[in-house]
Amino acid sequence: MAPGGEPSGRPFADDHDELRASVAAHALAATEETDDATARAHIESCPSCRELAKRLARAVAAVPLSVDEVEPPERLRARILARCHRVRRGT
Repeated sequence: MAPGGEPSGRPFADDHDELRASVAAHALAATEETDDATARAHIESCPSCRELAKRLARAVAAVPLSVDEVEPPERLRARILARCHRVRRGT
């Protein structure tokens, strides 16, 4: 059996669900560098996630066309990141 997967070397279903979620984050350019590399490698090796990545890329490309661009307030990024850190720590 391959490490971290089924005898075929493919990831277990739970692992695949997590990798599939990382495909969406990758399409939105919302992954850390190491997570992005993992997502790219998975997209290259998984036909269903490769197709998902193509569909999501088309959708992401269309988003800027559907709304007016608005400059967010300067403090917004800091507030969002602070909230994410609190959620991650469980506080």
